[in-house]
Amino acid sequence: MKLTKNLTINQLYLTNFVNLDNDTKELVRHWRNSDKVRQWSYSDHKISLEEHGAFIDGLEEDIHNAYWLVQDNLVEARVIGVISLKEIDWENKSAFLGIYVNPEITSPGVGQVLMRCLKDLSFSVVNLDYLRLEVIVGNTRAIDFYKRSGFKEISRIVNHVFRNGKSYDAIIMEINRSEV
Repeated sequence: MKLTKNLTINQLYLTNFVNLDNDTKELVRHWRNSDKVRQWSYSDHKISLEEHGAFIDGLEEDIHNAYWLVQDNLVEARVIGVISLKEIDWENKSAFLGIYVNPEITSPGVGQVLMRCLKDLSFSVVNLDYLRLEVIVGNTRAIDFYKRSGFKEISRIVNHVFRNGKSYDAIIMEINRSEV
């Protein structure tokens, strides 16, 4: 099953990355390259136009990864962030999430809005049973956010991420449909 359609969930409009126009693709690349987003990403290099284009083109036929730009229709059609489902395991009904807020937004609560949307997408639309995530040890703000969102630590991976000349462990967290 390919997840390439645009969706509306709880007053939020989700534009699948494969349906973005060139200007919006560049906006997403600009966000991804911002220090605020890149600070805790697994990939800390600046993403080139070619790399970003190839990534989005590859999503067209990808049945295991899907990304959406999220627009809040209640606040002047403001683009509030990006959500994704990665490593979707259709047989076991699980996936890893990805989430980041538009780095130019400073108002609180946007992450919570994106997380609610991601949970609804995962459990009601895509019909998953488990939603997982990886977070770099030391990213206490994100870890606290995920805990407040109902995720529980299920394991750790030692020396999983190499950034800025140093190895970092990763925490695996999970929530299941019955906990939402």
